Amino acid sequence: MSPRFLRRPKNDGTRPPSGHLEPLPAAPPPDEAAATTAPNPVPAPAPSPAGPPSPPSPPRPPAGSAEALPPFSLPAPGGRRAPAAPGPPRLAARFPTATAALVFAGQLHPADDLRNARCLRGDSAWWVPMDLGLEAARDAALSCGGQVHVEVGGLLVPDRGWGDPPASGTGPALAALTAASLLDLVRTAGLSRRPPTPVTAVTLLLPGAHLPGTVRRSLDLGLTVTYQRAGLRPLFANGPGRPAYAVTLAAATGEIPAALITALEDDPFVVVCRRVSERLLVQHRHESPLADGALSALVDEDAWVLAADGHGCLRLVLHGEPQPGTAFVRLGTDLPLADPPPDGWPDVIPEPPELTVVPARTRGLPVDAVLLTDEALAALPMVLEGHPLAETALLVRGRDRHLLTAPGGLLEDVPVGEALYCAGPGQFFLPLGHRLRPRLPAAARGALLPAADGRAVVMTPRECLGFDLATAVPVWTLWAGPAPEVDPQLPAAVTGLLHEIDRDLVPAPRTSKREPRDPSPRPSRARSAPVRDLRRTPRRAPSWQEEAYALEVAGELKRAAELHSRNNQPLQAARLYERAAEEPGL
Repeated sequence: MSPRFLRRPKNDGTRPPSGHLEPLPAAPPPDEAAATTAPNPVPAPAPSPAGPPSPPSPPRPPAGSAEALPPFSLPAPGGRRAPAAPGPPRLAARFPTATAALVFAGQLHPADDLRNARCLRGDSAWWVPMDLGLEAARDAALSCGGQVHVEVGGLLVPDRGWGDPPASGTGPALAALTAASLLDLVRTAGLSRRPPTPVTAVTLLLPGAHLPGTVRRSLDLGLTVTYQRAGLRPLFANGPGRPAYAVTLAAATGEIPAALITALEDDPFVVVCRRVSERLLVQHRHESPLADGALSALVDEDAWVLAADGHGCLRLVLHGEPQPGTAFVRLGTDLPLADPPPDGWPDVIPEPPELTVVPARTRGLPVDAVLLTDEALAALPMVLEGHPLAETALLVRGRDRHLLTAPGGLLEDVPVGEALYCAGPGQFFLPLGHRLRPRLPAAARGALLPAADGRAVVMTPRECLGFDLATAVPVWTLWAGPAPEVDPQLPAAVTGLLHEIDRDLVPAPRTSKREPRDPSPRPSRARSAPVRDLRRTPRRAPSWQEEAYALEVAGELKRAAELHSRNNQPLQAARLYERAAEEPGL
């Protein structure tokens, strides 16, 4: 049989539909039980003494009508409520949390009307008045986990969710609830974390001590940086302010690196914000239950900063004009402007600039060596003892600086010392994150800073050091110590046989004719020589790592790379091939 011909049981409005649970009304207090047993009718308006009687009240719209209903009469400051006019029932939705009430309020009011929105608080809940029809109010409240209540005789009576509104019942008194603003909801609901998304611009709030380093690091990553002096005050209470700087980072193309944002968020002195509008900043990776557009409509005369994680919410006041961050690149260097000389351009050739080491981007370069101080050298055994790097790493000692390297490069981050990369030609090293100024080709570097014939050169912004690679020793000698003497443990018969062979091979010492020759053997150093020879360590053949390092020091990078490749060391081989491609003539 077709479903449209099935008979449906008649529902006269006295029982709930199938699958619907009717809410149980809360038990009234003992002193209000007598007052709430009977419905309290709404008083009719009194006739005016100066005019004709008031017209009769309009008829109540049927249940489920979407006609707009009159607003709630909120409690007056004196605690009394204005008399309610007859008409459709006044409704309010009850929510257990401020988050649910805030989402519901955002659904009811447009963004430009949210500043006038009001709510109630009491009975361990939040209440939002509604100017909706009963069916529309029921549907909207359920979408946010709320429950509709109807005002009956000054009480907010729970709605059963179907049929006509309740005509009597128990519930909290409307006069006992306190008025609250939407800002109270925003403050109580707080901010929640949201999944990270790519961003092209962020705003940072930080103290002046963190400004230069943050600006320089952002410029190194190719970002556009502007900053402005600002003042911060508490948002919800009156309190002392503090100075700060507002820094804006923007990516010309692409997005801001996620690693930079994560590093800034880990700094407790920096607040990373996303700009919602010109007067609203919200902490990055956070959001309010209220939509961003509606949240911006609540901002008053000052700019707001909404932040969690201990930063607090602030009022932001900007001072001055935004300044470009490029000035922080050379704070320590003045480049004065001057008029041209009166006699025209001079004929003197300017002096070439001094060769120095300056900060620069060196993304993707591996660690080839590490420059150690005496303090770092003392901590090196604790770092490398038991580490696979200890098998191949070599240590070149100096007076107060020491060089840690390995065949093919260390290729690992060592938590002590200053990391270096091989700029070539030969064993010429520079610190990671630095380059030469002015830039020199490989031939010029080899002529000015020769790193050949078993010599390594390390140039830093403070000094230029040379190391003799012929004195390199395995790094494990720092903690290994001298080897113990080996006792051969030969059997007695073998020892006696060695003594007899020694006596036969070594000529007897000359004796005087007056003294007879003693045939008994006497111990001597010469006779124990065969036994001492057993204690000597046989000469060890050089390992392939030593051969590869010798080829690398000699400039035979391709042959050294092939040796690493044959011994299953692809990373070292790739690094040597890379260095060979960068050096001329190889």
